[in-house]
Amino acid sequence: MLSSMGKSSEITLANCIDAARAQLEATDIDYGQGSEDAEQEASWLVIHALDIEDNDIDSELDRPVSRDGQNK
Repeated sequence: MLSSMGKSSEITLANCIDAARAQLEATDIDYGQGSEDAEQEASWLVIHALDIEDNDIDSELDRPVSRDGQNK
């Protein structure tokens, strides 16, 4: 999903969360353990995969994500 953005686009934390959200919404899963919807679950998955503190997420949304981070 992120690969469709093109090579010249900078992939941000917000882009990664949005891509994960879209993938989760395309499935038929139930959310639990504190996540009520695909947006919350995607945010949690991405910030934990990238080792970002969850209280810092709003200030980090425009942060570029390395190719290694995108592959996690």
